[in-house]
Formats: sequence, structure tokens, C-alpha cells
Amino acid sequence: MAQRANGFGRIAGYHANALVQQFLALQIECETGGANAAAIAAVPRVDALFVGPGDLSANMGAMGNPDAAPVQGAIASVLAAARAAGKSAGILAPVRADAQRYLAAGFTMVAVGSDLGLLARGSDALVSAFKPA
Repeated sequence: MAQRANGFGRIAGYHANALVQQFLALQIECETGGANAAAIAAVPRVDALFVGPGDLSANMGAMGNPDAAPVQGAIASVLAAARAAGKSAGILAPVRADAQRYLAAGFTMVAVGSDLGLLARGSDALVSAFKPA
């Protein structure tokens, strides 16, 4: 990992400055993580808590329904824990409306869409462009 992070030896002084320059975000994707968000946020060198709502909802028994009240409650508690600790709070938002809602709630990092979704849509578009009429 360090070899990639330092550009395969191209970044002078990388090792001496790595701990200062690294950004550490811990992902919360289960009910236990949500319940312990305050303790997780208190860990030294943790910069952010990041919520994966899809996996969180699946692990909370609401697979495919991240808008379920218990899941949204867990998300809100992670946000509150991060903010109370002075840390950034991030979340994945699959659609624009979710992103806007999470930004309004106070999340400071909102990933809109996903790499897998973007890859799938791009691939589908290419297939459609080259399909015979």
C-alpha cells in the first residue's frame, strides 16, 4: 500500500509525513458500528465516519430499504457522533435526492452514485450504441 501511496517512490519525504497527510475514514455498515459510533470517532487519527446505507440496511434486516426508520435512525446517530467528535461525516447517496437530503442534514462528504453503478450504466450505454437496429 505504501508503495502506491508514495507514487512508487516518487514522492520525496513520503514516509516522514505519511501519518500527517493521511486521511482515515472508517466505514459504518452494521448496527454495532452505529451503536459504537461515538467510541469509533474518538479513536486518535480517525478523520471521518462514513456510512454505507445499503450494507447498513441489509445488516439491520431492511435489505434494499435504507430509508427504513431504524436505518435512518442509525445514520443520524453516526452523523451526530461524528459531529460531536469534530470529525467529518460521509455517506453514499445513490441518487440526487438522497445526496441533497444528506447534505441538508449536515453530512460533509457525500458520494453520489457508485463506481459499480457508473461502470454498469456506461457499459450499458456502449452496448446500446453498438447494437444493430
